[in-house]
Amino acid sequence: MRISSRDIVAMAAENLISINYHGIDCSILPRKILGVSDRSDPNSFNKLATVYGEKNRVVSIKANLKFSMDFLMVQIIEIDRDIIDQEDLDFFVAHLIAVCACISDSMKIEMKTNKSKKMILRSLVRYRHLLVFSQTNSVIIEVSGFSGLINRQIICEYGLAKAANLFTSHLALGIYFSQRLLRKNDGPMICLGTGSIPRGFADSNSDVDLFIIHKKDSYPKHIEYGEHIFRGISLDIKTALDNDDLDKWNMVRRWHLLEGVSLFSTNPKLIGEYSSKLGLTRASQINHIQCLVMHMGWIGFQPTNWQNRTIHGYNWPTKPDVWISRGYDELSNRVVSRAFDLMVNLLFLVNDRPYPGAKWKYFLVTKLQWLPEKFIENTKLLFPTGGAVLPPDTQVAVLLELVDSVFERLDEKKLLLNNIYQHALNCFEEKVGYLDAYR
Repeated sequence: MRISSRDIVAMAAENLISINYHGIDCSILPRKILGVSDRSDPNSFNKLATVYGEKNRVVSIKANLKFSMDFLMVQIIEIDRDIIDQEDLDFFVAHLIAVCACISDSMKIEMKTNKSKKMILRSLVRYRHLLVFSQTNSVIIEVSGFSGLINRQIICEYGLAKAANLFTSHLALGIYFSQRLLRKNDGPMICLGTGSIPRGFADSNSDVDLFIIHKKDSYPKHIEYGEHIFRGISLDIKTALDNDDLDKWNMVRRWHLLEGVSLFSTNPKLIGEYSSKLGLTRASQINHIQCLVMHMGWIGFQPTNWQNRTIHGYNWPTKPDVWISRGYDELSNRVVSRAFDLMVNLLFLVNDRPYPGAKWKYFLVTKLQWLPEKFIENTKLLFPTGGAVLPPDTQVAVLLELVDSVFERLDEKKLLLNNIYQHALNCFEEKVGYLDAYR
């Protein structure tokens, strides 16, 4: 799937339909306030007004926006200085940066008064870690340098905007929060936007995910970690120390960070250094595969020709129909689902990619470069959206067909060790492979 420049513009416009500030519905492009001559044309925005609600007060900034393929032109018409504070204006500027990042690497801001110019300049200074700006004349400021906030390759991979997309609001909150963090602390080294921010998609079920790497013994202040509500949006902040043992990080955590976009870093080289350390190494790939294979074998879903034979250092005694033979068909269905989940993790690894978290891997698995020939067909049989469920013995047979194909691929790529069992036990002990409470 390819996203054109015009698609990105349309996405940016549609994404900004609604945000929530202190629990009161508001928006940067609210339909009840925005007058648009042609809604289908993303280049025709006029009369933009932002309305911030906090209890009984209303703060307004009136502006005109004009998009082009080269830059975003923002004309600040009015800032009500009697009731707006600098934090509100900083949040507004973060939204402008988020919108512009979707369409270009340049924005021009025109102010009608010197008072407005001073307030806007004060906000831009707070985002100097993300952008560069210069004053071309007395009223126009040129802003650039933030194209790295959009990873079009990842956005195209997800490309699932079937629901209302709040991505730009999430990106704006990440941008806003990064300057707040940097301004009030000297410990953070890297702030990554993860989750919805690099994926280009967020809906009402999404939160804003930030990952902060900070210096040892310099824990950032004024920051509420974990999940909480910030400016009306669910925010989830995770942290790590710069001297953490990255080899002990689990695969899902690595996947989140490898997707992330940098909202700030004290040294641009740090991002590359962490990416190289967190990438899927051959050793990590081997470790996780051996552990996953053992977990599948313990519930009976090794390749068909391994059954009760000593292969790769282990005799594979458990049959895939063990719960059917015991008279518990409903338990067999659950074991099939569990084995399928483990197999999906193997599919990512055999494609030389870390496996994602549970919420996303079933969506992303169909986009992998290599899949078993009947993967889509058999998956639909195993998990029908409607109609009768397959009999338990048929479920087992359908899944084993996929398992055999995946293990053939693992063997072709020489990803199965001579003694899978002993290697997996060592990984469990050292906590460097796939870990599961099952054992």
